[in-house]
Amino acid sequence: MRLEEFIIPPECTRISIKTEDKKIIILFEPESPNIFFCDETGRTEEEPCIGQLAIMWGKDRREAIISRVIDTDYTDFTYQAKNNEWYDHAVRFRDEEQYSKIIQCDTPCHP
Repeated sequence: MRLEEFIIPPECTRISIKTEDKKIIILFEPESPNIFFCDETGRTEEEPCIGQLAIMWGKDRREAIISRVIDTDYTDFTYQAKNNEWYDHAVRFRDEEQYSKIIQCDTPCHP
């Protein structure tokens, strides 16, 4: 194994690591105002944009769905799914583990 040095681009403030086909991939990411810490998953998550696949859930977290976001109401920060229902919370979909953590979380939802 060889040690490599990488210069982090000046516009990047985050490093993400993911695995793919027995490989580790390191991503240098720019700061984004759409990234926040999610109590339900215990990780930084990304707020979804219209058209993106997201996990959406209400305040009581009895159910969560995975759907494309079709609208966002910034007056009360709710998200509309393809089923035309509005949800209080949403994160951009990453993987099934993320979904499981949201529906099994026993801490109160973030505001």
